[in-house]
Amino acid sequence: MASRKEAAMEMVEAWKHDHDALRKSLKRLQWDLHMIADDSAALRETYQAIIGPLREHIRNEEDALRPRAQRISPEAWGALSSMHARQHRLSRDIDRLLGKRRVPTDQLTSRLTDFVHELREDFAKEEREYFPAVENVATAAASPGDPWPTSSVGHHEWPSPRSRGQPATPRLRHQHLLEASSVMACGGLLGLWLIARAARVDHAALFAGPAASFRPPVFAAAGGPAWSPKTLEPLRHLMVQDNNRLISLESFSRDALRRLFGKTRGMAADPLQVMLSMVADPERWQTQPCIRVDRPATRQQLGLDPAARYASFADMMANPLAQRALAEAQQKQQRRQRLSPVEQELLEVSARCLLLRRLFEQELQVVPPALEESKRWLPVLRPDGYITEQQVGIKRCWGTLLHAVRVEDASAITATAERLAGLLKNLHAQHRGLGKPL
Repeated sequence: MASRKEAAMEMVEAWKHDHDALRKSLKRLQWDLHMIADDSAALRETYQAIIGPLREHIRNEEDALRPRAQRISPEAWGALSSMHARQHRLSRDIDRLLGKRRVPTDQLTSRLTDFVHELREDFAKEEREYFPAVENVATAAASPGDPWPTSSVGHHEWPSPRSRGQPATPRLRHQHLLEASSVMACGGLLGLWLIARAARVDHAALFAGPAASFRPPVFAAAGGPAWSPKTLEPLRHLMVQDNNRLISLESFSRDALRRLFGKTRGMAADPLQVMLSMVADPERWQTQPCIRVDRPATRQQLGLDPAARYASFADMMANPLAQRALAEAQQKQQRRQRLSPVEQELLEVSARCLLLRRLFEQELQVVPPALEESKRWLPVLRPDGYITEQQVGIKRCWGTLLHAVRVEDASAITATAERLAGLLKNLHAQHRGLGKPL
């Protein structure tokens, strides 16, 4: 009986991990609905990152519970099946909207909002009502005529849960590569992203004055990073697409930090080092004050310390007052209404938050498209269109590089940077020379 209960608890634990991963994805979708509701392409991408893992989760639950429906409760099984059918109907409605040539924005945002709300309620109901029932029935099923078969060693033959129970979405795979298990994969609004062990630092320690040196808190050494900027030389001149323009990775890093901090002059660390450390260790960087907010009135409206000129990503995302202020400014801009200076700065702050989220989620478009007629470069974690060996090589090399950056292994950084640069330069050359799928 103990083995049956352990097997059932293991399966339920896997389903709960699914719920946790999907909730993080729903937070990101909710963030997008607040901040970029008029960007149907971005909403489509976020939604599609959710729907595949959701359907897989539903299929796994039903495959496990269908043979045991009578033991659990016909009524409970019927209610769970109805819940799943409703989720499928809602997702099909959204799929139809997204399939139209001109996506009706109002309808799409309304359906997606309902989608987020209903899934959250359904997950809570499953965990409250159905999961305990599964565990209880497994404990009670000990009779010789038990319809739940056991193997020769007495273990219940539940379907094997996936590793850690996490849906295998593209946005989650890189967490396994980086061993960053709970931070920012598909996430969004990030209220749950706050990590208590990440220490806060005073921004005065970063920019004490015009001649002060910028010391990123992510580096352990008090005098700066433990690895030399020279280790990144192979990556500096790689091209990255940013707002439909192609620039070097070094220039992108400098521009990104200037947009966040307001300046890069006086930094002791190299901008490319800082940018890569943000990408490699979002768990720590999300609590660092690196979003510039100049006006005291803007800081007050965001619910921040009026005396603090910089806010952290966690400050912004965990604060309902800040989220509401940013969303209201965005909506006013969409209505083409005149914006006050404070509202204009709110939009700038919103753009800085979106930039940070791009870095934390590794949305760096450094892979040229596999088709010449496509102008959109590909994120490093989704090099679609290339042969499997090339895709795996790029993603594996990228994950190894970020791990080396996070642990400050200078020799590994050098070797992996050279290997990644070689892979990407080869793709660039093929893209320019072939003009057809690789």
